[in-house]
Amino acid sequence: MSGYDRSRQQNTGGGMQPGTLSRALLFGIILAAILAGVSWMIGANKPRTPIEEYIRQGERAGAAALSRDITEWAPTGADPGPAVQRLTAIGFSCAAPGGISGDWTCTVRVPERERRLTTIQATLRSQNGVMAGVSASITVRNMQ
Repeated sequence: MSGYDRSRQQNTGGGMQPGTLSRALLFGIILAAILAGVSWMIGANKPRTPIEEYIRQGERAGAAALSRDITEWAPTGADPGPAVQRLTAIGFSCAAPGGISGDWTCTVRVPERERRLTTIQATLRSQNGVMAGVSASITVRNMQ
């Protein structure tokens, strides 16, 4: 058997060629780096919605921030319309009062991880068609 035949026989016996393992490792590292970069670009830089911001602040601070925002959108003595429009634009469902005085009730429910349901509710008190006050609450409950 010649030297050529002997080396050919050794390479076909199930072993890998020299450098195969290092090339596979390098390819795996490059692939992992690309996937990590893409997931970072897509997921981490995604801006939060206003509702997510209120939830992230917690039950008390988020409710206070929502009340403050509603007061900016429709101050006391002004038409509640701009605040209601803004709330519906960010995902709330609003129910109008029966007459010119009464409460606008705006609610949004957000299912979260770990079988939790977050409910955000804003009540816009209206007297004779103008804003008379605002209250907001955020509650987090475990779903059954």
